[in-house]
Amino acid sequence: MSRLAEVSNTLRWQLIFRWTIATCALIDCWISRFIVDVDTTSYLDIGDQYWKGNWHLALNAYWSPLFSILTGLTLRLFRPSIRWEFPAIHLLSFLIFLGTLACFEFFWRELLASVGESDVASESRPYAWSLGYLIFAYIHFFVHPLSRLNPDLLVAALVYLLFGLMLKFANERLTIHSAASLEPCWGLHTWQKPPCYFLDSYCLLRCLPANGNIVHACVQQG
Repeated sequence: MSRLAEVSNTLRWQLIFRWTIATCALIDCWISRFIVDVDTTSYLDIGDQYWKGNWHLALNAYWSPLFSILTGLTLRLFRPSIRWEFPAIHLLSFLIFLGTLACFEFFWRELLASVGESDVASESRPYAWSLGYLIFAYIHFFVHPLSRLNPDLLVAALVYLLFGLMLKFANERLTIHSAASLEPCWGLHTWQKPPCYFLDSYCLLRCLPANGNIVHACVQQG
């Protein structure tokens, strides 16, 4: 099989896996539309306080601010009745899931590229991509199911994105645009869950040894 045909076959399988996973996620969200995690109502209340400007009630050391702000924004935009508040948040969870899938694909592509010759080589590995999608499906349908409305899905998306950028960094393939996205990614990750600060600090320290080469490469590309 030629390289072009192999790449075309891989892209076709990627499309099939994307649609299958997205469809299963949508069905899962609909089936569990009235099921929420024990902490979901707290996130909804905190998010409501953010958008009302009640900072003394919204700001605290326990509840994750990013997820609360997104839930508050969703309810503020759609203004659902009490019956449809939880389904609206499940819709938000589905949209976050799609973003998480995109972040995972970015991470997996960079992981394959780090052991291959080029991006084209990484795209021509259908079995590796199939394994990646199966791992993703297992994690987000069984280990952390979508019926649990909490910040874990957002945390996963930011972790995939962060480690994908780190792989680019380590392989000296980071462009000036993707380098600029590292800082907001770290910031959002820390803002999502305070314990992530320690993971982000470790990632930053791991990137420092290659800093000189990357900065030089980014300046040349800019």
